[in-house]
Amino acid sequence: MPAVAQACRFGGEALVERMVKGREVTVGILGDTVLGSCEITHGSSTFDYQTKYQSGTARYHLPPRLSATRVNNVEAMALAAYRSLGCRGYGRVDFLCSDSANDVVLEVNTLPGMTQMSLLPKIARQAGVPFEQLVEQILARACLDPVEVGDAEAAAVDARSERRAG
Repeated sequence: MPAVAQACRFGGEALVERMVKGREVTVGILGDTVLGSCEITHGSSTFDYQTKYQSGTARYHLPPRLSATRVNNVEAMALAAYRSLGCRGYGRVDFLCSDSANDVVLEVNTLPGMTQMSLLPKIARQAGVPFEQLVEQILARACLDPVEVGDAEAAAVDARSERRAG
């Protein structure tokens, strides 16, 4: 495979995946709730910055043009992927949905775009959550992870003691 040999020149290893053709669908999540989903279509061979923001060819179908049962299944898989990775707050899960109903998770976006044109705000708007309210809800869910200060202090004291003794 010449392409694999070419890729290996840059790091010695390459990840090869089977190509999946299908509809691009993304699912928006806020807290522990699915907001909805969106199918993205475009007239380009790739969905890059130019296609998404500048060409005017990107189209967004809310909800996706899939059966209601299939949309429910994709949204359930999105929430399961989000939860299994320990995500919280908000996110977006991207899929390729093939004609054979073999839906593949592409990625879990833990910091999806948050402009008025971005996909999560589009999905939220469709669910009746305006942009300003979406931002407020994200901020309301924001928190810092608790830190065991006692353990950190003990480690620092041990490190100082070792340096003095050494």
